[in-house]
Amino acid sequence: MKKSILLLLLCALSIAAGLAAPPRRVISVAPSLTDLVQAILAEESLVGISDYCVWESDVPEPPRIGKTLAPSKEEILRLKPDMVLVYREQQGLITFLIEAGIPYLAFAHTTIGDIYDTLYRLGELFGREAEAADKVREIGSLLLRLERNTEVPDVPPRVLIIVGREPGSLKNIYAVGHGDFLSELLESLGAENAYEGSLAYPRFSIEGIAALDPDLIIEILPDLARAVGTEALKKDWKAGAPFLRAVRNGKVKEAPPGLRVEPSTEVIPLAHTLKEMIYAD
Repeated sequence: MKKSILLLLLCALSIAAGLAAPPRRVISVAPSLTDLVQAILAEESLVGISDYCVWESDVPEPPRIGKTLAPSKEEILRLKPDMVLVYREQQGLITFLIEAGIPYLAFAHTTIGDIYDTLYRLGELFGREAEAADKVREIGSLLLRLERNTEVPDVPPRVLIIVGREPGSLKNIYAVGHGDFLSELLESLGAENAYEGSLAYPRFSIEGIAALDPDLIIEILPDLARAVGTEALKKDWKAGAPFLRAVRNGKVKEAPPGLRVEPSTEVIPLAHTLKEMIYAD
């Protein structure tokens, strides 16, 4: 069933950071968090960001502290932050921060609702509540407008979104399950997730994908696309799975290499790209 972006917007929650004053030396270890800090104009407080973060502000770029999943602990200590922004899953880093006595805030990053919640929490953290509320309204209205302007066919296309596989092969294929913001975008655009199970990111063999028989396969593999090109990725399917209906019908589509796939303001261009891939001939 088509899920309304408006419902997600109305269900967004705001959680207080509980600090006496806004932090002045903040490290962000995740691209989506760095993007949202910039979106509410609080980036002057950032003294460190991950290697994968995109910096678009006129404010001088802060030092890089390593990869999102493996930031440099030495660099974190050197920068003397009074707050670190992390994902909830980064338990190893959280343990380190606790032991080092460094305050942190942990964020969920799975759903569209998490984007709104993160904006509200960051707004409270930095004293930018009005900017955060404005950005929530902006994102919500843009997604709602896209949803309303999407002409949905009588029979929704069944789409499998693939977000991981081995280079040059069709092995260890990982798809998007339900509850992820990519799946939510699919549903808001009138499509259906071809995977109906309960796993967040199910792993498939070619035989498993054949059993699903999706109308369309969308691959979102920015790193692979940059390394080998989207045409090479398509050739893997033509060579390894010509029997799939989506392959026979030319319905295997590759996301552009520069596409940013993160629960942040980038959800808007991502949604437009998905719409084009789903409905363009």
